[in-house]
Amino acid sequence: MVRSIINKGKKFFLRVAILLLQILFCTLASTTSVLASSDPLNRSLPSLDVIPGATSQWIAETMAINGLPMSIKEFKFLGSEDSVKQFYRSRWKTKGHGKTTEQRLGFDTILGYELNGYYYSVQFHKDGKVVIGRLTVSEIPNSENTRKQKTDFPMPPNSRLMKKMEYLDQGRRSETLTIASRRSVNSATYYVENQLQSDGWALSIAPIENSSVRVHYRQIQYQRRAEHIQITFFPQASNKRETEILVNWMNKQ
Repeated sequence: MVRSIINKGKKFFLRVAILLLQILFCTLASTTSVLASSDPLNRSLPSLDVIPGATSQWIAETMAINGLPMSIKEFKFLGSEDSVKQFYRSRWKTKGHGKTTEQRLGFDTILGYELNGYYYSVQFHKDGKVVIGRLTVSEIPNSENTRKQKTDFPMPPNSRLMKKMEYLDQGRRSETLTIASRRSVNSATYYVENQLQSDGWALSIAPIENSSVRVHYRQIQYQRRAEHIQITFFPQASNKRETEILVNWMNKQ
């Protein structure tokens, strides 16, 4: 219920990215080393080949999850699922002798391919006469590109950064963070607000709070010049005295 208050486009983006990352980790068996720069958004990835005749659009051209660079593109193809499967199997063979996998996830077929430290996948299903698919390419996880993540966000003491998503949109950097705090919702909110205000942030929208029996959360939004940050606090499901913090930091400077 808390996630419903986040922008619909952002929610779709998160759902797709998290799903693809889960698929990636489930299907990888290689630990090939990749030389990584310190900023995952500055590391180049191979291009994503769209099947001829399809229309396509970027879901995330430049992004990273927990330091792992990734690109995601969606396509629509007027044809058969077999045509899509044959195209990508043939296309990947031209790149070299990599490892290919295939699995089913509900109505979707997922093809995977790994070569030279990169993982490619195409996930697709038939919708009427059209095949709808998503392409992704990422570095294969290793000790360099999955090292412990850091953030400039003022996390309360005794907190852990559980997930960090970074992305570029027309040259503007943004972060989405999931943080686990041992503080209560009130204590975590008080700490974060004090830190933001001392660092030049100003409240942009009146705080939102829901204290119903089913769900309790508090949401605040702050502005600092072109930067905007939306933070939602809610009790962790496993321990109501601890807090999960969701952070959407747009136009990060």
